[in-house]
Amino acid sequence: ARPTALNVNQRNALEIFERLSIEAPKDGDWFGSLPAYEVAERCRDALRSIDALLDVGLESRSLGRVIEVGRAAGFINERLRELLDIATRAGERGTIDWA
Repeated sequence: ARPTALNVNQRNALEIFERLSIEAPKDGDWFGSLPAYEVAERCRDALRSIDALLDVGLESRSLGRVIEVGRAAGFINERLRELLDIATRAGERGTIDWA
């Protein structure tokens, strides 16, 4: 079965928002939505951009008692392709919501 949701951590979500030119959430307000057709177009644009070529991995790091897990090169592009598939299947009348 093809996924109907995308689950990423906050660090990766911020990167995805940036790549899709969506204003980053402020003050913990992680709720929002856009028409699915608009998300699909933003995903296509992001995957065609120079940033897609620069999707390098990140090392894990420790910040005191907090550990930020790294990610493999190409991870954000793969999530954008998944989101594009979800948005495309949602169609013209669908919405993409995040929380």
